[in-house]
Amino acid sequence: MAKVFLIDVDQTIGAQISNALAVERHRAVRKTRDIETCDLSDVDIVFAGGKPSEYLPLLRRVRGERPALPFVVVTRLPETHAWLEALEAGATDYCSWPVKQRQIHWLMEFALDNQRTFALWTPSMGKWLLHQGLTPQLDGFIG
Repeated sequence: MAKVFLIDVDQTIGAQISNALAVERHRAVRKTRDIETCDLSDVDIVFAGGKPSEYLPLLRRVRGERPALPFVVVTRLPETHAWLEALEAGATDYCSWPVKQRQIHWLMEFALDNQRTFALWTPSMGKWLLHQGLTPQLDGFIG
């Protein structure tokens, strides 16, 4: 069972996500966007809503404190620009209303299954490197 923060997610969308998470046997905890006091140490995934000016500071904080923590941006109206901005800022995914059970299942499965450690063989360095998170960091290893 995963602990999921719903931070500033629209009430209707939050209810849909909470219900879908309950079916998947995960626990949703609704939070307000207080990036200074929100404890991120015991959460498995974050769903954050609002405008980009509201969720981007939280996303930056999450990436600074827990780089591998899955962060999904949730919105009522999908916009290509906001979607690209969120992904470029480090969001794991982006979902819009209406939220479907299958979509939540896929998001949770992907986010939780990919929180593992990768071992990378680096021929140029002659050693194995370990990386924990969504994807191994390959910067500097591919010519």
